[in-house]
Amino acid sequence: VQNGAKHHIDVDRLVVSGGSAGGHLSLALSTIELDDDPVIEHLPRGYVLFNPVIDLVDGWAGGQKKCVAAGIEPRSFSPAHHVRSNLPPTLILSGDKDSLITPKLLEQFQSKMNRLNNNCEVKIYPDAGHGFFNYGREENRFFQATMWEMEDFTDRVFE
Repeated sequence: VQNGAKHHIDVDRLVVSGGSAGGHLSLALSTIELDDDPVIEHLPRGYVLFNPVIDLVDGWAGGQKKCVAAGIEPRSFSPAHHVRSNLPPTLILSGDKDSLITPKLLEQFQSKMNRLNNNCEVKIYPDAGHGFFNYGREENRFFQATMWEMEDFTDRVFE
């Protein structure tokens, strides 16, 4: 953000996106504050998260193990446990067969976000597992649909 103008980037028109662990890191930007790495102050206009592994307590067991092995308490590194008010609008796209971050956990996250007056939309795709949205998967069955959903969301964010 501090170098946006130098690179001809309008920092007031950024949407941050990520899939799986990238979705975790994207959301962590504005939810998890560490002693040596505070949350960003200039929030993006929105988040588009593709089956984000945002719950390392009740979600992805492999993430829990990695945290413990690194000496990190999973709750402290779990964006779902650091939700606060005034977060950017968030779109989550995931599949009903995702075992790393289940639809139930995403719906709980959505409820928590909405209770704090944050706009959070969750769209669950039937017969879709983790990484379903990637180009080349399942003959691109979900790729175009998720791109259209992302485009519709960003149109609403920038209205």
